[in-house]
Amino acid sequence: MTWDKIFNKFAFKRMYRIVFAWLDWRTSKSESVRKFLMNNIGIAQQLEADGKLPRFTGTRDEIVLEILQWVHSNIKYVKDSFVWKVPDKWQFINETLDLGSGDCEDGAVLIYCLAILNGINPLQIKLVTGSVIGGGHCFVEYAPDECLLYHKKDPFQWFTIDWCYWYDDKQYQDRIQKSDNYFNDWWSISII
Repeated sequence: MTWDKIFNKFAFKRMYRIVFAWLDWRTSKSESVRKFLMNNIGIAQQLEADGKLPRFTGTRDEIVLEILQWVHSNIKYVKDSFVWKVPDKWQFINETLDLGSGDCEDGAVLIYCLAILNGINPLQIKLVTGSVIGGGHCFVEYAPDECLLYHKKDPFQWFTIDWCYWYDDKQYQDRIQKSDNYFNDWWSISII
């Protein structure tokens, strides 16, 4: 079964488009998160064309884990209040790459954009914000190709891809779906 058929069969009834907004602290304008992601994907495409982004190879499942490992190894977690002197700022991926640092959503947006750029189906990946032990957090969730093999009733079994709080780069079959550290998702979004 292809991901498009799976989406139409299982997810269409559960998913709907909601426009989430973030506040651009430089302009004080509210922007759509979907628009923010699309702008970042455009930036990623330009950076890739300029040879400034790595390419990842393998299966889609391997690519997502390689991206997670790369972001975890190359981006340092630093609070926005330290870098930008504001409580929260969503950096564009070129800012994250130039600084070599960012907080949770900056690394998550980078993972999301690298995944899309490297051929991951937007139906399989989403940006998530929610409550975690310690407060609010932003991370990525991914539905592996392999979930079709071991989750027959509902193939949309999402696995947390988190580069900074509870980093886990084990293969999907060797990890739990979602640990107790993550609870009460506020929202999730993809570019579809």
